[in-house]
Parts: sequence; C-alpha cells; structure tokens
Amino acid sequence: MFRCAQEWQADGGRDPAPDVGHPAQHRPAVLIRASVARGDPERTLLALLVPGAALAHADLTRVTPAPGSTVTAPAAITLQFSEPLTTRFSTFRVMKVPGGMSPQKAADKALALETNAPALATRAVTLPATAAIIKLPLKAALPKGLYVVAWKILSDDSHPVTGFRTFTVR
Repeated sequence: MFRCAQEWQADGGRDPAPDVGHPAQHRPAVLIRASVARGDPERTLLALLVPGAALAHADLTRVTPAPGSTVTAPAAITLQFSEPLTTRFSTFRVMKVPGGMSPQKAADKALALETNAPALATRAVTLPATAAIIKLPLKAALPKGLYVVAWKILSDDSHPVTGFRTFTVR
C-alpha cells in the first residue's frame, strides 16, 4: 500500500509529503498528494476511492408513501436506505403532527417518545439485526391529518443520521 517517507528516502525516491510516514496523518489529502507526486495513478485512484467509502453513511433513498403525498390511510411505511442499518441502535417513529407544531418539532418529539407511546401511529415490530429496507406497520384507520416519519439510525460505518419526511392522510 502506501510507503512511509523513510522508505522513499531509503530507496532514493523523492519525499513529496514528509508527513505521510506518520499514521495519525494519513489524511486523504496527504495520501493523494503523495501518490500524485510519485506518478502512481493506481495509488491515486485508491486514495480517492477508499476515503470516500470510509466516510459513506446510510442515506434514505425511498419512502412509501412518498414524501409530501396525500394518501388514504396506509397499512405500513417503508423506508429504504442506501446501505444496511444496525437496527438495534436505530429508532423509527410515525406520529400525527400536533396542530400548530412544525414537522421538525414533531419529528424531534416523536424520536423522544418511548416505543409504545400512545401518540405514535406505529404498531410494535421486530426488525432484523441489520436491514436496508425497514417496514413499519401502522395502527388501523389512521385519522386524517399530517404525519411525520422520523428516524435516527446508525449505519454500518457507525455514523448516526437523523431525518424525517411527512405525508398526509385524507
């Protein structure tokens, strides 16, 4: 993989980035600069790709019902993420937005509630240990109104992500 500065100097190579030899300083910019200076396209490509993968985290890619849509009361909410989540350390909530409250505040309130709180529109569900698709069954006959779907997740790279989407029941 990447050789330290001392190895470059020992084999007569020019040391393009003196701090590359220190593990604490294996920052993406340093690694890219060093591989470009050595004229090593394979290592440059690797330096560009690996840090991006290491910094990746789960993003919501799809929600059913669609965000902002108006629907008849759905039986379930489906959330699809870009990578598997560690569900043990993740929270998913669906709640009717109280009158006069913003969706953001409602999402924050929903995430603070206990799993079986009466204000939540979800039924109890056991999720697999890791999953990229989360299906949340809802209570029967949701009343008309604006609902917030909120989540706080821990993706496989241990990066916490929170978010919410809304839909309206007609």
